[in-house]
Amino acid sequence: MIDSQPAADLAGVHKLYGELWAEQNADFETEIAKPRHPRSPEVLFDYAAGLEVNVDSRVLDIGSRDAIHAIELVRRFGCQVVAADPVPLHAELARKRLADAGPEIAARIDLSDAAIEQLPFDDVSFDLVWSRDMLNHVALRPGLAECWRVLRPGAAMLVFQTFATPLMEPGESRRLYENHSIHAENMDQDHFEEVARSVSFVIETHDPITSEWREYAVEAGTTDIGDCLMTIARMRRAEQDLVATYGRALYEATIADHLWGIYLLLGKLSSSIYVLRKQVLTGAAHG
Repeated sequence: MIDSQPAADLAGVHKLYGELWAEQNADFETEIAKPRHPRSPEVLFDYAAGLEVNVDSRVLDIGSRDAIHAIELVRRFGCQVVAADPVPLHAELARKRLADAGPEIAARIDLSDAAIEQLPFDDVSFDLVWSRDMLNHVALRPGLAECWRVLRPGAAMLVFQTFATPLMEPGESRRLYENHSIHAENMDQDHFEEVARSVSFVIETHDPITSEWREYAVEAGTTDIGDCLMTIARMRRAEQDLVATYGRALYEATIADHLWGIYLLLGKLSSSIYVLRKQVLTGAAHG
């Protein structure tokens, strides 16, 4: 004898197929297909403009990779930039990019191999610290403390950072973090804010970008999420051969890289912009 399906299960099936999906809801389909006008990465430069970066400003681009953002900061604002990144390959790529940018741009950018946890710069020597999606790789508390130290009073650290959400499953996060060299605690947004305050920053602005930048890239045609999914599917079917030929580390890092954008669109990851302000300390009152 075959057991009958529990009434609760049948009720759910009837509701799904007999009500929710019984007929096309044209209004709903139209509504969910509407573009939501996601913002692009341009918004980070808009924030820099709002922080009054100009030709007299000295900016620290921390974790600058190939100096692409340092170059754009100089082009837009004419500022002086120190592009700091401890990865030797990034320094090599930055030198090539600076050569292509021309002598006027290159003259306003100094390359440094400094790591955020121990900056070889004087106290109060920068007007802005620019940090784009790199804080998940570092020791957060000493890193933010060093950024606070080198900023002049009243100046700010402009941060774009991605965090995990409650939708991220433990197995997913473990694999993603291990293969992206990520400090797991740094993916906790509450932890980030607590550390920022503990080193004396004031959180002046928090702008939830969520998945907007990735949506923008998909709508603009510069990112193909379908291609990312197909690449993962092909890699999984060819896992044994790929690992045997290229190694487990490259295989897992590539899977993780493709999953990053997918997780943003699924809401498992969420990006934010922060303006962290170093307050001007007022002197003690004189009697």
